[in-house]
Amino acid sequence: MRQGRSGRSAFTLIELLVVVAIIALLISILLPSLTQAREQAKIVKCLSNLKSIATAGVQYTLEFNDYPWGAPLPATGPYTFQVYSESVWAGGIPNLTQNEWQQSGSDLGAGFAAADFDVYKTPPRMRPMNKYLSTSVTWDCEPRTAAQMNAPPTIPHEIPEFLRCPSDSHPYLPWVGERNELPESDTTWEMWRTLGNSYCINWYWPYYYQRSNPRTNGWEDPPMNFINALGLGSRKSLGSKMLKNKDGRFAAEFVIFMEGNADFALEAAKPPGHSGAPWAAGPGKNLLGWHKKLDKHAVAFLDGHANYQTMDTRYVFGNSWTIWPNKQWTGFWAQYNDRVQ
Repeated sequence: MRQGRSGRSAFTLIELLVVVAIIALLISILLPSLTQAREQAKIVKCLSNLKSIATAGVQYTLEFNDYPWGAPLPATGPYTFQVYSESVWAGGIPNLTQNEWQQSGSDLGAGFAAADFDVYKTPPRMRPMNKYLSTSVTWDCEPRTAAQMNAPPTIPHEIPEFLRCPSDSHPYLPWVGERNELPESDTTWEMWRTLGNSYCINWYWPYYYQRSNPRTNGWEDPPMNFINALGLGSRKSLGSKMLKNKDGRFAAEFVIFMEGNADFALEAAKPPGHSGAPWAAGPGKNLLGWHKKLDKHAVAFLDGHANYQTMDTRYVFGNSWTIWPNKQWTGFWAQYNDRVQ
């Protein structure tokens, strides 16, 4: 360090660059830790949301001995819709125009208008679990008509924070029976903003009741298609049978609610060793969860607890979790009881 004419010390250019380099190095070392700490805080918030949702789910089950796999579908009136989603069990009507909804990618190229979706046609007061999550649905609003979807947004009601994952990163839902590929990069659109809820209900369990070739082998249970099995046309569903006498280990392992990206990843999950129908062609998927880790997802269980855990989403079960009725499986699926991952 040199003495200036005034007698004061001054940094040389090299010394200044060394200081800048040291600061940059410290930032590069600390930034990942800060990012991880920030994401950990989001995980805590997400699990708190799921815990509240799961607790409400326990209350619902005690009252109905079933789960709201979907909203009951009225036969007439403004509440009818053409497209079912795993998001309408609770939540609100998004405040988007048709153009914004198409920009978000929510239609996945299927050619449907947003107003055809259940989440745009079912007001919050009619969604089965909202009353268990909020004593009064003060954020209620009316269905969006096709005309309203083409006009500027007019619904000022905010989706409650407990239905919004802080790491919600895309609005995509899988389409049953289709090949669903999902890029792992985040989008500028959240699921809660476009579909009214960040969390999906598990509606993959009916596959257990469907044999590999329904047209040839029939059904293991009384004839019903996938949608009817979910009870979307009435209050009761096949879930009443599936949940009968289910407690203990099953309740602690059966995934009932999940972050949106877990729902997308599990769309193609199969029993180990099985590759055919009733699923669409193609292998299962391993994806980044919304909290930035491969095969790690935030989920809630039938007994009311929530967890952020590793899930190999190529399969319908794993260590301490399942989206199907627990084994031992019977009927057609008994042959897969001894398969390992």
